[in-house]
Amino acid sequence: MSYWAHVAAVFRVDKDGLFCKRNLPSWQEMIGKECLFDAFEPVWKDMAKHPNDYLPGGSEGTCRMSVVADDSDINHACRYTIAVQGDLRDVETPRKIEQWFKRACRNIRKQNLLSMRQAVCYISCEKDDVERVVTCRYEDMASYSGKSKLTELIDRKYGKKEACK
Repeated sequence: MSYWAHVAAVFRVDKDGLFCKRNLPSWQEMIGKECLFDAFEPVWKDMAKHPNDYLPGGSEGTCRMSVVADDSDINHACRYTIAVQGDLRDVETPRKIEQWFKRACRNIRKQNLLSMRQAVCYISCEKDDVERVVTCRYEDMASYSGKSKLTELIDRKYGKKEACK
């Protein structure tokens, strides 16, 4: 029997002060690299050796990432929207995906020219007729308390019949 984890994550990243694209590390360095189902063997070996360098993955590859840059208005704070999504086979628990989300938030926050305003990660794991749903939410609380943090982690379990109501 296969287990599945369904992942949907969105990061809102604002520019901070004078902004220069050349000084940014790659999104793959901050959030993770992809290893798709049809990737060559060296990529799969590298993912096995360095799993923290990659997006969340299962037995058929990792999630996919897309980045939307908005340079249309210099007065607009939101500069990037990063979406990560995937259906991961043979992932039984959301734990590693939660750890990836926290690590990605931490890596983006470390950048001097970027400010992560909000991020959310929704994880749904299906195992033995039970669906476990975890929502991780990050919000920049600096304007309120001087700190940024993961503000919420909601973890719920549903039986298949209950989830369909």
